[in-house]
Amino acid sequence: PYTALTFSPDNQFLVTCNQKGIIEVWNLQRNALQTTWTVKDPIHAFAFSPDNTQLAATTQCASKVFDDKESTMYIWQWPSANIMHT
Repeated sequence: PYTALTFSPDNQFLVTCNQKGIIEVWNLQRNALQTTWTVKDPIHAFAFSPDNTQLAATTQCASKVFDDKESTMYIWQWPSANIMHT
């Protein structure tokens, strides 16, 4: 099962994460899997920057991010998926 998903602001991509922490980027124009990468824990929520240049994610729901030392936040450059911050 998926733990999180989001569409890119231009609606060209769907980003998903499953319970194993595998992130998949689906190209909706080609109906094909474009790339995958793995994080330590499943993602709970994704958000794209309004200018479509960054993808942010957290491993816990927003209300727990600052209270739970086990949560992780990620920021990747988009669409390269280069990690910018954890």
